[in-house]
Amino acid sequence: MANPKLLYMYDPLCGWCYGFSPAIKKIWELYGDRLHCEVWSGGLAIGEAAQPIGTGWAFIGRSLHIVEETTGVHFGEGFKALVQEGTYVYNSEPPCIAMTVFKEYHPARAVAFAHDLQHALFYDGHSLNTPSTYRELVQPYGIDADEFISKMNDASYRTATYKEFETVASMGVSGFPTLVYLDSEFGVPLARGYRPYDAIVSVLDKMLDGGMQR
Repeated sequence: MANPKLLYMYDPLCGWCYGFSPAIKKIWELYGDRLHCEVWSGGLAIGEAAQPIGTGWAFIGRSLHIVEETTGVHFGEGFKALVQEGTYVYNSEPPCIAMTVFKEYHPARAVAFAHDLQHALFYDGHSLNTPSTYRELVQPYGIDADEFISKMNDASYRTATYKEFETVASMGVSGFPTLVYLDSEFGVPLARGYRPYDAIVSVLDKMLDGGMQR
């Protein structure tokens, strides 16, 4: 029987997903032999919603402190400087397309790459809109950087990414992160928005051990 799936729906520009990143990475590392973990991108800031980061600084500034207090993660000085400078365009499209391309190479390592994307932005303050960032990010995975960037610029990957946005929306997902346990018979939401690691695994263990009423 195939392993059940764990669907992680996130956006690379979602601060709460950054706060959740250590938890989902740990779950992937500890449960990867029992679960097929998939990462689906949500498209948080695309089209007209893609704007200079300074436009939303009042909201973002308040949110950073709340995310840090709630989750224990820290936003790096590089990111804080990026926000304060204000011109960086907050655009989900490039990193989400990068995830689509990455899954073609290493689908089983998508959780790790999602973590890398968010650490690059929210800690190091690197632009997710420039090719140089992806050159660095794919190097540890043995991916040819020129080929990767060429695929990011291929319209077919953009189309596939937007189809993924539509799929996530059609599932009724309106906030990130969202985590769903799925097997051949049923699906169970484990998180709608941020949820601590311990709270998730207490349910996940019961699901995997068949101890919950379905």
